[in-house]
Amino acid sequence: MTSVMTYQKYVRISLVALVWCPLLEAGLISRATPTGIEIGVTETLMMECLFTPGTDTKLTYASSIKLFHSESSAYAKYIDILTVLNVNNILGKAKDSADVKAEGSIDHTNPSVLRITWKGPTAKHSGSYKCVAHGVDENGNPDTVQSETVVTAKDADIEKVVDHVNHLNQQVDQLLKELNATEAKNNQLENEKKQQQQHLIDAQDSLFTPSPAFNGSRYLLTKTAGAMNYFNSVLTCGRLGGYLAEIDSEEEYKFVLDSLLKSSAYESVLISGTDEAVDKVWVHSFSKNNVTFFKWATYRPDSRELLNCLAYRKQLQWHNVEMECKTLCAFDGTLAFLCEVPDKSYEIIGNQH
Repeated sequence: MTSVMTYQKYVRISLVALVWCPLLEAGLISRATPTGIEIGVTETLMMECLFTPGTDTKLTYASSIKLFHSESSAYAKYIDILTVLNVNNILGKAKDSADVKAEGSIDHTNPSVLRITWKGPTAKHSGSYKCVAHGVDENGNPDTVQSETVVTAKDADIEKVVDHVNHLNQQVDQLLKELNATEAKNNQLENEKKQQQQHLIDAQDSLFTPSPAFNGSRYLLTKTAGAMNYFNSVLTCGRLGGYLAEIDSEEEYKFVLDSLLKSSAYESVLISGTDEAVDKVWVHSFSKNNVTFFKWATYRPDSRELLNCLAYRKQLQWHNVEMECKTLCAFDGTLAFLCEVPDKSYEIIGNQH
């Protein structure tokens, strides 16, 4: 009785071993999707080599994964078609193209993968595929594991081919509809864009006198009557793709003076700069940088608490003065403001003429 029980136990252990032993090589898996090609119908074939380091394989560190192919599975004659190296380089005869996509990576903590996808696979893509991973075992000795899979191919029956063609025709029709809809939407957006640009042109022509280009910008000086304060001026300049002029150097000041201010009939011209947040600390409204260049007159009126914005005053030979920010002032010959517009924004507007 004891002998029988011992024999049964041996058989059970042997069966478990037979089931478990193949899993010891399961760290490397070769997988085809789909496993069978219907010629003329199957849209894609994806072949993958998946390697997971750990106890399920004797290989603990992979330095490369190779994919081989043999068109015959009965008399295998493998050809090396693709390799991923430790540095994630993809090598081999299979190259990315409109119909082929190859990708892969070696990862020592997560699964490593080598993958190739063919569009419109044919009979030449059938056969036996073999994945081979090279690396070292837990003792640091060179080692290799491999895994194989088979892809079959057959001619599709005529009904399937016809159904496939009809399906493709439906996809083409749908794409054409979407393309036409997209084209119509693009035309609408283009027309709206032109209208907006025309609005900017009209605003520019009616409201401003432009300067020549200077260091990548142009300057626009108010030329019509109305009412404006510092904050309205900031918003108006922004609509033109610019900002209230930030005068940061003697060279820039002289350019604005010669090209716009000297010929102007205005009494004062607002520019960027306010010390509303901290008294005597002047900051540009757009760039948020501190104002570092001033052109104060020799005679400078006493500063008052409400005078927190910068301007140039004609009476003082176009030197800096402080003005109120919030009070609406007429620029009907007495007050104007100066915009600075990057040349690219100006060209988008100006080139529409």
